[in-house]
Amino acid sequence: MILDGRLRLPPPARLLRGDGASGVVPRPLVATSFGASLERAARLRAAGVTVLRFRATERGMPLRSVMRALHRRGVRRLLVEGGGRVLTSMFAERLADWVVITVAPRLVGGEPALARVPAPVELSGLGWARLDDDLVFAGRPRFGVRGRVPAAEREA
Repeated sequence: MILDGRLRLPPPARLLRGDGASGVVPRPLVATSFGASLERAARLRAAGVTVLRFRATERGMPLRSVMRALHRRGVRRLLVEGGGRVLTSMFAERLADWVVITVAPRLVGGEPALARVPAPVELSGLGWARLDDDLVFAGRPRFGVRGRVPAAEREA
């Protein structure tokens, strides 16, 4: 599933070259807004992409609606790899049930990830591993209540 509210994804993108007919690489689904170009949607459909349209909110794509649409299509597991806005929305709407965070020893700049999460999120059952120079943390999110200080901050 690709979230692309304005349908900027070009039909010749490498991501769309999978062989959905043989089952080797399924063709992607693209979630977009009703405001996106009908012409671009038609070009993507001609390239074999399924385009799903949603009514955008003031925060962007309506992730709960997108998740329901995926569930109706049989999707029961989903890896979300996104930028700061998508990840912040996933946490703000409490849609994540497992979190994997990779910390690499390099600074890349850009929009701060998870800058606007409305309440603290603790990870329970936390595990970690070192992969070369990267640290990888994984755990289940426990969504906090506004104003509640996470245990790690209370102890510090």
